Amino acid sequence: MKDEAALEALEGKWRGRSKLFLPNEEPRESSIRLRVRRFAGESFLRVTYRWKYDGQEQDGLLALCLEMRKERWVGVWADSWHMSNTFMQLEGRVGVPVQLKGTYEAGPGQPPWGWRIEIEPKNSRSLSIKMWNVTPGGEEQLAVESALKRE
Repeated sequence: MKDEAALEALEGKWRGRSKLFLPNEEPRESSIRLRVRRFAGESFLRVTYRWKYDGQEQDGLLALCLEMRKERWVGVWADSWHMSNTFMQLEGRVGVPVQLKGTYEAGPGQPPWGWRIEIEPKNSRSLSIKMWNVTPGGEEQLAVESALKRE
């Protein structure tokens, strides 16, 4: 799938189930609603979503730009549950699935941890989103897995 086709395949309203994986706990499952729209030109995407953690409404934003001349995605991510009070900057290779990587501060005196997001349209009616926590040593641990259907 070409990148322009990938942009088109992502656009729209989506609904599904999401699992949050926490250490030493059973996965927590919730409903998720997601909307993908282009903005500020044809190469920008705004992904907004809502989900729940222990019955409490959570929301997030992923803003992406497809930089064709550099053959990469760049973006920022914020989530009411996963983040503190800053955006995570992301970058990734052009292609399908969309793969983005960023880092976050783990605490004073600690090396930064990584975060990886993968967005993959399975077909015109289904979408997969997965997120991994990445240790400073490079070990990935699945953190979020969402399966969505087009509304």
